[in-house]
Amino acid sequence: MVNQTMMKKKTVQRVCRIVAGVVIVGVVAAGGYMWLNQPERYTMMQASSTAIEETLSVMGNVKSNETKTYYAMFTAPIVTLEAEKGKTVTAGEQLVAFDTKDLSLAAKQSALAVRAAENQYQSTVNQNEKKC
Repeated sequence: MVNQTMMKKKTVQRVCRIVAGVVIVGVVAAGGYMWLNQPERYTMMQASSTAIEETLSVMGNVKSNETKTYYAMFTAPIVTLEAEKGKTVTAGEQLVAFDTKDLSLAAKQSALAVRAAENQYQSTVNQNEKKC
């Protein structure tokens, strides 16, 4: 009988362990199911708009497609030079001024030389007319 009582105790212990294991597995499975099927929660925030300003700083050289070179038809000292490298210029803007004192003197001398040549020509014509 002692043997039977011991066997009954072992059987009861075994059944209790099996029941406890099934209960633990059931609780874990139920918790996992609840955790996987819980509703998603979202945090709501007020939307706002803001002006975004972006500043870009660059350095480099800019070359114009409209570069022109001008040559003076005379030689004279430069009095003022308003042009500078990199300066923006507009049409009609005076960029350079020359000392015209020497040019005026040369123009007067040229005019006198023309008059002298005309007078010489006229004198030669008059002399030839007298000979004929």
